[in-house]
Amino acid sequence: MSSAKKTPAKKALPPALAARAKALHDASVATHRKAARSALARAKGALQGAERGLYEMALALRDLDAPKLLAAIGYATLYEAAEQELGLARSTIDRLRRAADAVDAECFARLGHTRINAMLSLADATAADDTEAILAEKTISLWEGGPGLVVKGASSRALDAAAAQVRAHLAEVGAPADRRGNRVAKDDVALAARLTKALTARAVEVTVTARATKPGAGARFAVDGLDADGARALLAALARPTRGKV
Repeated sequence: MSSAKKTPAKKALPPALAARAKALHDASVATHRKAARSALARAKGALQGAERGLYEMALALRDLDAPKLLAAIGYATLYEAAEQELGLARSTIDRLRRAADAVDAECFARLGHTRINAMLSLADATAADDTEAILAEKTISLWEGGPGLVVKGASSRALDAAAAQVRAHLAEVGAPADRRGNRVAKDDVALAARLTKALTARAVEVTVTARATKPGAGARFAVDGLDADGARALLAALARPTRGKV
């Protein structure tokens, strides 16, 4: 009867060789970790650089959004010019400009326009006036007495999911339409358009935009494109008001 061959037991390395092997392994791991962190840092830097470029583009688009400038290059609207010259869709322009209007360059580069827009969408959905808190990445309540959300570190997808959760809750409890987040009333949009038209008639080439504040409160009106020449023209127009309704 033959007996099965036994696998010889591995001999332990001498302590000096074992220590040497471990040191080589640890050095290899440390080298790879350093290379990985360096590559990740470069990637993050490039991403922030790209976001800074997008921020500058948003500011340039805001400057371009003046009737005289657009007409000078043969376009009727900013959307038309951006699509033809830059290949940008209307939705992209709106998202970039909204994000750039909400934060400064440093915050724009750090958070990225996609996450900023997700934050703003969440602020639009919630009934509280919490835009500032959300952009500051503080912890908020999705609704009064509802669950909390730690904004800091939350992904854009998580923020979008939270906004959807808020909308579903408000619909379930039958919240009035004016309590379902921050909205700009149609009358405010119309008022902004009238003001833009009135200023244009006085040679002040700017765009007035109505922006939401908090539920139940009126919009704030922002004047985009008012440079030094425009400011002087506005002062002159105020000194010599025209008659009649706009």
